[in-house]
Amino acid sequence: LMPATAPTLSAGWLNGTPGEDSIIGRMLPQPEVCNAQARHVRLDDLLGDGFAVLALDADPLALMSEAHAQAWQRLGSRFIAVRSPNSSAFADTDVIDHTGELTAWMNHYRSRVIGVRPDRFVAASDASGLGTP
Repeated sequence: LMPATAPTLSAGWLNGTPGEDSIIGRMLPQPEVCNAQARHVRLDDLLGDGFAVLALDADPLALMSEAHAQAWQRLGSRFIAVRSPNSSAFADTDVIDHTGELTAWMNHYRSRVIGVRPDRFVAASDASGLGTP
């Protein structure tokens, strides 16, 4: 059974302040996406076990400062461009958000780039700063 409301964190390894209007501390949704090879996979399976940085319709590294990018690289993060439903993959790490669920969720919180912890909670976003907490 799915919980009525998604779990959220209010403290811990977060860069920013959780709140009703913040993506910080929220659990990442787990929609089905298409990988670059056009296979339908759960986002959770595609992300693997570590940290990840996701950006809407862009290479996340292109939207981050060099210092922030290096900090997330030191954590072994995967960098993933989330392409819109009618788009194509440009790189092997791109995913197509064919349901639009992930794109809509990030747009709702006005976040174009998010840093996600291994437990799938959002730790950082471009709205509050992409530094590693």
